Amino acid sequence: MRTLLAAVLAAAVLAPGLAAAAADSPETEAALEPVRAHMRAEKGVKFRKVKINAAGDVCGVYSQGGDRDIEFMLNKATGVIWVAEGPQEPRSAFNYGDPSVRRSDDRADYQAWKACSKG
Repeated sequence: MRTLLAAVLAAAVLAPGLAAAAADSPETEAALEPVRAHMRAEKGVKFRKVKINAAGDVCGVYSQGGDRDIEFMLNKATGVIWVAEGPQEPRSAFNYGDPSVRRSDDRADYQAWKACSKG
C-alpha cells in the first residue's frame, strides 16, 4: 500500500514538470520564432498553451507581466499573426504598423483560434 501511495505521489509531483518540458520542446520553440520576430520586446512575455495544428498554424496564449492572457494565432500559409486585442491597445507586445500583425476581437477570428487550440 505504501509503495502504491509513493508511486502516485511521485507521479503527481513529476507530471507538472513533464508538461512544462513538452511546452518548451524544440518544435514549439521553432514554431514561436516567427511570432517573436514581430514583438516589440520579449521581456516579461510568457507563452502558454501553445499548439501546432495539422496545417502548421501556431496558436496559444501569452501574457506580459501580470496582465491577462491574450490569445494569438500565426497563420502559416499567410504569415499573418492574429492577436486578440483592440487595434489601439496601448500596451501591446507586438509592433504597431506591422502588416503581418492583425489585431481584432472579432468573433470569427476567435472561433478560428479556438479551432486551432483544440488541435
